[in-house]
Amino acid sequence: MTGKMTEFIRPGFYKAVAQKYSSAMRLAQPIRVIHVQGSDREMGRSHAEQLGSLCREGMPLFYHGLMQRILARNPKAWSDRLLVRGIRAVLGPLTNRLLKQLPAGVRDRALGMAEVAGIPEKEVLQALVLPDLMPLIPSLLARFFPGRFVDPVETLRFGCSSFYSPKTGLVGRNLDFPGVGYWDRFPVIQHTQPTTGLHYISFTTAGVPLGGITGINEAGLYVAVHQHFCKRGSLSGSLPFILGEQLLNQAQSLQGALDILDKAKLGGGWAFILVEGTTGKAAVWEGAPGAQGLLRATDKVLAHSNYFETATCKTLEYATSARMNWDNHARAARLREKTEIENLTPRQGCQALSDNFDPFWKEEKVLNRTVSMLYNIQSVLMDSANRHAWIAEGDSPIHLREFTRFDLSAVFAGGDGRTAETLPGCRFENEAVGAAKHELVAGFVEIMDGNEVKGLEGLEKSLDLHFTPEVAQGAALMLMKQGEWVAAQEKLESALTWIETKKTEKGLSKLPPEYFELGLFRARLADLRGDRAEALTHYRAIASSTDLEDSWIRKIAGSEPRYRVADLDRIVMPFSTYSPFV
Repeated sequence: MTGKMTEFIRPGFYKAVAQKYSSAMRLAQPIRVIHVQGSDREMGRSHAEQLGSLCREGMPLFYHGLMQRILARNPKAWSDRLLVRGIRAVLGPLTNRLLKQLPAGVRDRALGMAEVAGIPEKEVLQALVLPDLMPLIPSLLARFFPGRFVDPVETLRFGCSSFYSPKTGLVGRNLDFPGVGYWDRFPVIQHTQPTTGLHYISFTTAGVPLGGITGINEAGLYVAVHQHFCKRGSLSGSLPFILGEQLLNQAQSLQGALDILDKAKLGGGWAFILVEGTTGKAAVWEGAPGAQGLLRATDKVLAHSNYFETATCKTLEYATSARMNWDNHARAARLREKTEIENLTPRQGCQALSDNFDPFWKEEKVLNRTVSMLYNIQSVLMDSANRHAWIAEGDSPIHLREFTRFDLSAVFAGGDGRTAETLPGCRFENEAVGAAKHELVAGFVEIMDGNEVKGLEGLEKSLDLHFTPEVAQGAALMLMKQGEWVAAQEKLESALTWIETKKTEKGLSKLPPEYFELGLFRARLADLRGDRAEALTHYRAIASSTDLEDSWIRKIAGSEPRYRVADLDRIVMPFSTYSPFV
């Protein structure tokens, strides 16, 4: 690869992808169990030989297509154009730097798959480093724009949650990432048998022949990774999924895994969820450049999401919004509440992983402060002692479907491991909320594929079924980008009124963070409509509110900026807690 960004941009590519793989065509495949063995090159080739064309249609396609869409953006505002050009200029060298640090075996496995699958090598290698590369961009931008926590281009971020119940040995994890409709469409259980080291099982997808994100090895060590937002970034650190792969391949015990991690150097902020199935010992190891921390399991449930909990790492954390903070903490607290019970059953564990309860409003919700996130692409519950795994299977949103039980001992023995047993995911008390969740996810997939018109249709259908303020905000921002000022204002006003009414009805003492995001865009929309006096009234009301926790929103509102049509280019992910506004 070279550092030239033209390598990543093929005019018309993403449009063709979107037309070929629209959500209407995206029916999920059954979970496939494959066995790979030999050298890394041989295992990569075997992965592709067993999965065929699915390798081309999954995550490599998603990564490359999304990257092209980001880099092909041409904002109207000169400051945004300058920033995007700056990112284009540094992305190639940064990618090359990380690629040089890839272990030879990892590179060989990826290239072996590329050879058989017919995927350009640069696309496969680029996908390997993107999960660690993209979080580095906000860290670099923060050096030039201190205090600005929301970057003006979309970045790829995980949003995972896990729990471990020491009383039952059950460990569960949600893998949350924007690749909805790609990863979850081609789920794979891969039994990896390298020429040296331990054999291990990973829960992955077609086109991702590595297993360091979620897996268990033959010694009974379970490993899962979580991403954290960290103020520090290092281009010389190890990629987290490679460390995960190393743990699965080499660590015979929890202590062996901790010994490896303690010597590791990370490029960003990550956590490793570790469970020793034979003894029930467990821990969460948190790490960042220059800092490490450890949470050991006691007799209480160990629950974790995307925020640092150890004293050594807490000071390095940052958040893009107050809503993100509320979301991360609520997910971990809710998981803890749902699983801290006597004799937790697998059925209860699966329903906890797919839970859609918002603890602030104390009612079902389609997104925000819910364990079940918009981004969910995999849910796995495991009995770490007896080696049974219940894995969500079906169309998006995958974790609201059925969890199929697999006998992992049978997989280690070379078999398929699939059983006839299934357990249900979350079942909504109000079916309209469940239907609204499905329409929201369908709309999200379309927007990520560049189909904004179809995406907006999905959001509108979701709102018709069950009104959710955050979905209304997303729809309003899409309408603003289309110049539909009246329709956008109706959505924002309805969402603000909903929150105000609900707060009064439930007797709550404060307004949640999403209220101020909605208010910010109401002020901006007034500017777009040419009513500067109304915009100033809204800005000042936001800046003076004692309920406002978000320092970035307060800074924006306090500066009373005049919002322009060109600024709408910055809105890329309209309903994410991770980059909800710029």
